[in-house]
Amino acid sequence: MADQMLLRQGSGLDTGLIVAAAFVRNQHDVSTYGDQAIISVVDRGFWHQRPTDALGFLVSTLWISPNLSRLQKRQYKNGERISGGVTTPQNSEQNFELFYDGLIVPGIRMEPDIQYIIHPNAQRSIPDSLVLNLMVRVYL
Repeated sequence: MADQMLLRQGSGLDTGLIVAAAFVRNQHDVSTYGDQAIISVVDRGFWHQRPTDALGFLVSTLWISPNLSRLQKRQYKNGERISGGVTTPQNSEQNFELFYDGLIVPGIRMEPDIQYIIHPNAQRSIPDSLVLNLMVRVYL
């Protein structure tokens, strides 16, 4: 994983425009998930009247273990039940996410989030999905 602040926008350690990237590699013979690549951009403090708020965008790709994918394709071709309880072989999934993290009142933060997922569950037979989330954090 690597990250870099491109533009400082305040005195906080994480106040500014930050780009991050990560690549995760799993053991293909023991893990369902093969590899994952992630790139994100987060801008905290872009709005001077709300210095702790952040706006972010993330793109990720998740690949299923090639060992599992090959097994599932063979099972599908032979008309057998597919490993993992899926209806069609799995391959990869892409996720595009946009979020805003804002302070509502001291001690309460709200983070609305919208995601577009291509090939949910890494299955091409499942239609692409638009997902809306809302996370509320309360600090006591």
